[in-house]
Amino acid sequence: NATLTLGALLDPIMLIIAFIAIWRTFGVRTSLMSVVIFGANDFYMFGSNWAGATLRHDWMVYLALGLCALKTKRWYAGGALLAMSAAIRAFPAFAMVGVGLAFGWQLYDRYRNDAKLPPWKQILEEYQPQVKTIVGAAACTVVVFLFSAVVFDFAAWGEWIRKVQILDHDPHVNDV
Repeated sequence: NATLTLGALLDPIMLIIAFIAIWRTFGVRTSLMSVVIFGANDFYMFGSNWAGATLRHDWMVYLALGLCALKTKRWYAGGALLAMSAAIRAFPAFAMVGVGLAFGWQLYDRYRNDAKLPPWKQILEEYQPQVKTIVGAAACTVVVFLFSAVVFDFAAWGEWIRKVQILDHDPHVNDV
């Protein structure tokens, strides 16, 4: 019972940590708005899904903490947390796509103005936040992939792909 109770407390504890981080980073108003929007969004859709599974909202916590890390210029941590969020759900991957697109656009502007790209060393110096964020995300992705392969074996990835194909083959409730 104690293990189940502690497991059930993971989501609320992680959400509290995220809301406190938002408060410290963006202010009390933004944090309270996040709480209200989260609360209003979660319960109108078929009631609460809190009873369904543990760590239902961990991706949202990683996303919030990643954004807080980026705001406070902790580039590596921000990238890693955004990658963790994207590893759990597909939607948060758009946060990393945004980082990559902005970086690509800046390089494109630079190329358009100078008719050439600067040397790698200069790119690494001038675009340090973007590079560090992408490196943090890439490092996290590699570590998580290798860790999962060691714990569950590389064959688990093939099984996962087969399961996704099965779920994607026929219409189901999520498609409606």
